[in-house]
Amino acid sequence: MKRSWIPLILWVGGCAGPALPQMLDEADHRLEWGEYAVAIERYTEVLERDPSCTRAWNNRGLAKYHSGELAGAIADYGEALRSGPPLPETHYNRGVAYLGLQDALRALADFSDALRLQPDHYRAMAGRGLARGRLGDRPAAAVDLARALELGPSQWTERAAVEAELRKARETK
Repeated sequence: MKRSWIPLILWVGGCAGPALPQMLDEADHRLEWGEYAVAIERYTEVLERDPSCTRAWNNRGLAKYHSGELAGAIADYGEALRSGPPLPETHYNRGVAYLGLQDALRALADFSDALRLQPDHYRAMAGRGLARGRLGDRPAAAVDLARALELGPSQWTERAAVEAELRKARETK
C-alpha cells in the first residue's frame, strides 16, 4: 500500500441515541491517539446502535485506512455517503483511499465530487491534481495543483508536497 502525503479528515457530526455522543468521543480519541483497532471496535459498537451514523462510518473508515485496510475504508466511506448528506470530506477521504490502491480514476471522481460540493477545498483540489498526474494528464494536474496552492495549504509540509507534485506535473517527458 502506497501512502499519500494528503491528510485525511475526521468528521465530528452527531448521531442519535443517548449514549452515542460519549461513545463517539471515545472512539475519536482512540483514532487520534493511533489506537486504530480499538477505534474500529468503538465505531462498530456505535454503528450497531445507530447504523445511520455518518460520523461513525466516516471515522471508522479513517481508522481502517490507517490500519492498512483500504478496501474496508472505502466501503465505510460509501456507507457514510449513503447514510447521510454528501459531505466533501467523505468524498475526499475515499479519494485518498483510492489513491492508496492505485485507482486514480476512482480517486479523480471522488475528488471532483468533493469539489462540486465545496469548490475551495484545497486538499481535494490537490488530490484531484495528483490523480490527474497519475492518469497522465499533466497539464490538468498542473492547473489543479497550482489552484490548490492558491487556496492555501497552511502547513509547510503540505505546501512543500503540493509544490513538489506541481513541479513534476510541469516537467515534460
